[in-house]
Amino acid sequence: MENLIDLTPLFVVILSVLMTVLATKGIQAVRERMDADQQEMLRTWVHIAVYAAEKLYGAGHGAEKLAYAKKLLEEQGFTLDVETLEAMVNAEIQEMLTKV
Repeated sequence: MENLIDLTPLFVVILSVLMTVLATKGIQAVRERMDADQQEMLRTWVHIAVYAAEKLYGAGHGAEKLAYAKKLLEEQGFTLDVETLEAMVNAEIQEMLTKV
């Protein structure tokens, strides 16, 4: 019985590696979920901004409506480049038109 090998250190190393991998994957999942939540919040605010600009300015006045939407989004903490903002606003307008 003197030839027994103590495997405790091996199990400790394996468990440590496993816990590190699981913790890393868990943190990544939380980060991805937060990003998805933030993206959904942005889409919601773009929707609000487009509808508000349309109500405020009416037909035409595209530049004023875009500036208004950008200002409203920035007040909510979203900073977008003009191309991204225009793409999101145009997508929202197309969605509005298909619902009518």
